[in-house]
Amino acid sequence: MNDYYNATNLIARQSLARSADENADRLAVKAAFDLLPPLANLNEGKLTYAVAGGSANAYTVNLPRTLGSYADGLKVRFKVPVTNTGPSTLNVDGLGARTIKRIDGTDVDAGDLTAGDIAEVILTGANFVLATPSRTHMEGVATTLAGSPTYTGNPTFSGNPVFSGNPSFTGTPSFVNASYSGSVTYSGSTTFSGNPSFTGNPDFSGSPTFTGTPTFSAATTFNALATFSAGVQLSATTSISTGGVLSVGTNLFRADDIQGRVAIGTATPTAPFHVTVNTTFDGNVTGNGTWTLNGGMVVATDLDVSASTGERAVKIGTSRSADGGSGVNLISDTTTTDWNSRFHRAAGVNGATAVEAKGTGGIDVQTLGAAEIRMSTNSTQAMVIDGSQQVGIGTATPAAKLDVGGSTNISGDVIIDGGTGARVLELGKNRTVDGLSGLYVTTGTTGTYQAKFETTSGPNGITSIVSYGTGGMWVGTNDAAGLNFQTGGLTHVTLDSG
Repeated sequence: MNDYYNATNLIARQSLARSADENADRLAVKAAFDLLPPLANLNEGKLTYAVAGGSANAYTVNLPRTLGSYADGLKVRFKVPVTNTGPSTLNVDGLGARTIKRIDGTDVDAGDLTAGDIAEVILTGANFVLATPSRTHMEGVATTLAGSPTYTGNPTFSGNPVFSGNPSFTGTPSFVNASYSGSVTYSGSTTFSGNPSFTGNPDFSGSPTFTGTPTFSAATTFNALATFSAGVQLSATTSISTGGVLSVGTNLFRADDIQGRVAIGTATPTAPFHVTVNTTFDGNVTGNGTWTLNGGMVVATDLDVSASTGERAVKIGTSRSADGGSGVNLISDTTTTDWNSRFHRAAGVNGATAVEAKGTGGIDVQTLGAAEIRMSTNSTQAMVIDGSQQVGIGTATPAAKLDVGGSTNISGDVIIDGGTGARVLELGKNRTVDGLSGLYVTTGTTGTYQAKFETTSGPNGITSIVSYGTGGMWVGTNDAAGLNFQTGGLTHVTLDSG
């Protein structure tokens, strides 16, 4: 016995066959073949395939051979006519609608059945179980997804999937602990909630969110806002380019590819490099543009601010919200915790500026070439030390070891060390016009002089020695030398020691 054909009214040997029996047998054979599916369906594997009808969430299917009843294990494949928007049912050959479930027993989500996709379901008890991968929910351990599939819904990958091909995600997928070795393209707002590893060249054209600690081992492209709420690991060969903003944590790190700015500790950088927290650099630091550091900065080796063109400056204390001191502290030993020497500016618009040093080492201000050292106040040069170690006060071109271009007040003694050879105190040398020169002596507290030695203007000026008051004038020698009075080079009066 079989479901297709059973022979009846068999013809005995050496007997005549009746035409009615022969015709009935042939009709039975034809009826048996009619029970078989079309040969094209057999060749194409479409015995239980059909294009579905119905509406979103309530699909209907009429198979090539109409079923008489449902039975466990029934496998149906159908082309989805309309993308589902939530839990869905399937009615096969009018036998009644059965709910479509995922393999874990949960209802399908919106987008699990996408228009144009081929879905396969297997009847298990009262429900059809979706045998094809859900677009919104893929689970398992180390599931390998090869090829270049396109995911347009909102799939959830909750196991440890491995993407070895080049998939494209245009919806809003969610991943947990996934590994990506191909050139994956993400164009939606992807969420990565585990610690995914990217060893290919992913391209993020949407706005991904990383809640774990992703690892990027190759060149990565971000074309919009990327948010890292925990951390990120980059290998030595990794380069990240963005067409928008790359954000790690709450203002922990921010790369603004639109304005060309990098920020640490702030969401609104005002310079190419803007840091608002204390910063420590354990290697060499080179800056070719403008950096803004609103916190402290510790550099363990070198800080190099280089410039190919234009000016470069290290600015400390910019963008203040309140007045405060700023400075550069230098530490040169292993025990000091604050500073050995420093350049410091006190708080406020008119705060004092100081260069200070601790210890007995002193402060050395020098030029290593023949350049001058200049000191100015109120934007006017007051003192210069030229390349010949001559000091000028009030003059930019000193002609002697000390050249003062103005009046000088000395509250102590003036000592002209003789050494060897003649020593002369010259007043009025290198004049450009004639004028009086003199030496004035003050001994009282009135502020006026009591004696003077002067020569009036011109080459024939009168020289006088004058004493004021009642003290008189004393001209003499303390030793046994004579005292001569001359005019025109001739002695007219001589007072000897007797």
